[in-house]
Amino acid sequence: MRRLVLLVPVLAFAFAFACTDDVGGLDDDTLLDGAAPPLWEVEMNVPTDEDLLGVWGRAADDVYAVGWNGTIVHWDGTAWTLETTSSTTVLTAVHGIPNPPPMDPPDPNPPPPGPLFASGWGGTILERVGTTWMTVAPTSTHTEDLFDLFIGGEDSGLAVGDGGRVLAWDGMAWSKITMQVPGEFSGSLIEPKSTLQAVWSGNGRRYYIAGSGGVAYRSTGGVQNFEALDTRVFEPLRDLWGAGTNDIFAVGLGSLILRFNGEWRRIRNNGADELPNTFLFGVSGTGGDDITLVGWRGIVVRWDGVAWVVEETGVDRDLRGVWVDPVTEVAYAVGASGLIIRRDPPPPDPEMMMMQ
Repeated sequence: MRRLVLLVPVLAFAFAFACTDDVGGLDDDTLLDGAAPPLWEVEMNVPTDEDLLGVWGRAADDVYAVGWNGTIVHWDGTAWTLETTSSTTVLTAVHGIPNPPPMDPPDPNPPPPGPLFASGWGGTILERVGTTWMTVAPTSTHTEDLFDLFIGGEDSGLAVGDGGRVLAWDGMAWSKITMQVPGEFSGSLIEPKSTLQAVWSGNGRRYYIAGSGGVAYRSTGGVQNFEALDTRVFEPLRDLWGAGTNDIFAVGLGSLILRFNGEWRRIRNNGADELPNTFLFGVSGTGGDDITLVGWRGIVVRWDGVAWVVEETGVDRDLRGVWVDPVTEVAYAVGASGLIIRRDPPPPDPEMMMMQ
């Protein structure tokens, strides 16, 4: 069956001053003739009907999704199974150290998997030890809800949440840190109290953070020094992803898409202003020309390097998180009532393979 895809004419990127409108003239939506979008399929036999809020994988055959009532499900390349955990708190995010790329021939003594954590309400952080999940936080000093975490390296990670809460991982343990930034007018150090919803790093030394009211911050020395980054928007931001250490995308309410490469700018061209008005909750990708966004009512938007395109998913349940494997380009999105959908990359072009 042929599927429909929203496409707009190509416009050159021409960003104006930070977050000013850069809308160009757009023709009516048209159909992409002779081609179908990447196929999203609903994953069958997912062993939960709890809402899923976050997804991430060490590899395409080692994927984890987390959600309500302490739910963690794992994809091993064959089936989704429930993970063992004693936690019943809402889990909001999962992240860790990716597996190394497969070797050819296979390594007879592969290294053990790297650290893997899940964050949640009440300051909860779980660590996967063996095949079970153990609670490593909270303590009495940090019980604010956590909404995201990111492991940037073997000895570097951040978790962020309510009331400006930031926890840092040094490779051994999690501890509370005080994020202070220079005040806009006084220059004196202040401690932001915004709800922090997202964190991302490309190297474990510089972290980006975003949250309610359009706030955004960046660390300037590991997790010790921070600065505020003016986004010029006030809509809540819900997720961050970077195509590079200085090329960051943020998404949020009202189909908001921001890009930072020295300053934040709101993306409105190449079809972005023609997208359905929805709350975008997740962003992931494989590079600057391949970015996937997900949101309410089953919306999936993809940037292919030319245009922002709405992809057909066949579902109308809210999507809350997305992860794209940078090696295989397989994508997973998760959402309400245990929903998991998957997009496989298109098969290779036979003619192109014959030319190689």
